[in-house]
Amino acid sequence: MSIADLSRKMEITFWDWAIPTLTVSPLVQQCVRLFYRLFSKNKTLRRVWVGIAVAMFGFSNGLLAFWLIVR
Repeated sequence: MSIADLSRKMEITFWDWAIPTLTVSPLVQQCVRLFYRLFSKNKTLRRVWVGIAVAMFGFSNGLLAFWLIVR
């Protein structure tokens, strides 16, 4: 499995989960609205959270890739 295939598979899995969750769950919808309001008004807070989110995504992506390769 190549990196492109792995990335594509992860993206499809994410959207297969995210779309139904956002459609059904009012709590997730409220959280998305809240984060959007916070990030659209405060640029410093947005930069900090984007940095944290990118770091967490990179770490989890690495863990997932390692787990899939080791399996």
